[in-house]
Amino acid sequence: MNINSQTQINDTAWAACVAFRGSMTVRQTRDYALVLFFLKYVSDCWHDLLQQSSTIADDGHRMDRRMLRARFFLPQINVFDGSGKTIIDSFLADIYGLNIRREQSNIGELIDFVLSELEKRNKVKLDRLFHHVSFNNETILGPKQQRNHRLKQFLSSLAYLDLRTQPGAMNAVFLHLLERFATEEGKAQNTSHTPQQITYLLAALVKPQAGDQIADPVCGDASLLIETARQIASKNVNAHPNQQTSEQFTLFGQEQDPANWALARMNLYIHGYDGARMELGCALRNPLLLENSALMQFDVVLANPPILPDQWLSGRAEQDPFRRFWRGAPQRSKADYAYISHLIETTRRGSGRMALIGSHGVLFRGAIEGRIRQRLITENLLDAVISLPACLFPNSTIPLVILLFDRSREADGARSHVSDVFLLDVGRFIIGNRHLLTEDQLSQIVNLVETREAQGGYSYLAGREEIVANDYDLNLPRYLYDREQNIHLDLIAELQEIAQLEQTVSELRNQLKQQLEMLCD
Repeated sequence: MNINSQTQINDTAWAACVAFRGSMTVRQTRDYALVLFFLKYVSDCWHDLLQQSSTIADDGHRMDRRMLRARFFLPQINVFDGSGKTIIDSFLADIYGLNIRREQSNIGELIDFVLSELEKRNKVKLDRLFHHVSFNNETILGPKQQRNHRLKQFLSSLAYLDLRTQPGAMNAVFLHLLERFATEEGKAQNTSHTPQQITYLLAALVKPQAGDQIADPVCGDASLLIETARQIASKNVNAHPNQQTSEQFTLFGQEQDPANWALARMNLYIHGYDGARMELGCALRNPLLLENSALMQFDVVLANPPILPDQWLSGRAEQDPFRRFWRGAPQRSKADYAYISHLIETTRRGSGRMALIGSHGVLFRGAIEGRIRQRLITENLLDAVISLPACLFPNSTIPLVILLFDRSREADGARSHVSDVFLLDVGRFIIGNRHLLTEDQLSQIVNLVETREAQGGYSYLAGREEIVANDYDLNLPRYLYDREQNIHLDLIAELQEIAQLEQTVSELRNQLKQQLEMLCD
């Protein structure tokens, strides 16, 4: 397929996914389509290496040895007859061998067989990577005739979509599809994807450096990790943007949803970060990024925790073997400060930087959350609060905030002399479309946070004494606007909180409805 620009490649890939969808949900389409895109990536990696090897090999044995050292090994597939004794077909386990056989009535079984053999022959890298999908599943893909038609059309689209002519084409198309799926899925309030403009902003705020250990304990599709790695690589002109070395950085992630965990691993592989460590499990209930049975400590920690996570079993907080909740155990229905507590305890003491996205309620809610917030401020850990405009996220129409913590502000740290908190309201700072931040605007935000420049109406340096006088309430209207405006803007903050609660009720109703439907089935 002769497609020249990245935009054309992206549009063609998305059109193929839309045609593939049919009656499937957006989430199901994402999971199935991106597995086949990853299979295409693995196939192209193999054929590229095969072509390179054939030009330099002086004999067949040398070329065979080179292929055995490939990033992903593609085995030969043998298909047997009903007796299991006679081979009736044999082909390479790649997207092209499947495309040739796309008219066969058992094409779904063949895809599953190929994916299973790839997992077996690449156990270290691909173990359990495709367990969340089955291309022979009638419940999701439809009856046999419909299923086969979908698979036939999609395999054909992938096989003839040439992504090897442009460097980084697969990286770009994979990120584009993640963004498009998230936009569609976000309409149902289900996506865990962080928009690209926000991943850029969070990564820039934590100032990643060569040699850093970087973690996202609720990593979703790993977009935050990849953007942080990209920013480090962009500073090192001698390094390939997709090359991870021990001198550059190391990436760590944990994700509790099996499909998202698999997607994160595929995304990291496609971007060349084969050495990343990715764990499957809930970071709050069962943290798995451990070293010698203790929580690992990272130079950079980033996260976009679920807006409405499942109840996180706060009753177990007092028995937590890692003592993450020593400042207090947040209530069961709100996990914001549970995530903050976990993230802080995994950020390297004395030097680590941490940024996460949360609701505005973390700034002013009282009770146990207020006491935890007081402890964090007293410990001099909170460095900045950035309020974002509404509708920047596909799964939230309410404004959210970025909390920036810096453990170098602790006693004996490089910034222990800093005791104020920088406050920035991006919604008042940005002129024009506040639902899509430009590169220049993002750079201006980063620069404002770095310089800590107080500007009337949208940024302010809140001193420790002033914060204490306000009973550790960080609701931005208390600091950013004059007293005459304060009453009106406090009401806006309350309305935002009400909107969030209404959203919570709506999503809980949807979850209850889904559970009832499952019980009825």
